[in-house]
Amino acid sequence: MKHVITLILFTLCFQAAAQLSIIKDPDGYTNVRADTSIQSEVLFRVSHGEVFQDIYDYPYHKNPTWRPIQMTLGHSAEHCYNSPEKSGYMHRSRVLPIQDIRTKLTQTISDNLITLQNDSIQVRFSLVKVENQPQEACLLGTDLGYGIPNNKLSGLTVSVNDRPVPIPEAAIDYIYQVQQNTIKGYVYQDLILITSTTNAAAGYYECVWVISNGKYLKRYIYFGP
Repeated sequence: MKHVITLILFTLCFQAAAQLSIIKDPDGYTNVRADTSIQSEVLFRVSHGEVFQDIYDYPYHKNPTWRPIQMTLGHSAEHCYNSPEKSGYMHRSRVLPIQDIRTKLTQTISDNLITLQNDSIQVRFSLVKVENQPQEACLLGTDLGYGIPNNKLSGLTVSVNDRPVPIPEAAIDYIYQVQQNTIKGYVYQDLILITSTTNAAAGYYECVWVISNGKYLKRYIYFGP
């Protein structure tokens, strides 16, 4: 019953502020627990390179040592605007907000091309303007599919030390209403984290693409307040 109450509170409190984060743990994983105690049941683990939401301004719980977190179970067209998630508590010392990562890629914007790069990494996003109502069932960035989005992500290329990283076509599926200035790149240990935020009211969503050791890992999509 306690677990059910916790999950309900997570659902109700999404007026709280959340930030996308990864773990910082020498073991390569961190336990997520049912309550704010090291003796509490382990619900699941978050591994190095996995992205979760740290609900740092959770209104119903003010424990400085533990943070409520939510982790997506995976985005799909079937769950276009509300991906299922699992929730629990993580020790604050293991939470690393992506925005706090010190090593960042330099952003350049030229028309519909966004480039992120440093001496060894280059990431390129290409956008296309949307003229007519798309026929796809999932239109991220819109109000549940209503309205014609301004643009769509049409291409994503990544290279590390001049070697291209194969990116699957599914990595750019459904990404509409892209706001160019929100696209950012971060480097942490062996990870490259590429983020994009669309903050248009009802169409709000955040996307993170993760590259590890020169290989594409996963795309994470989270929805917010």
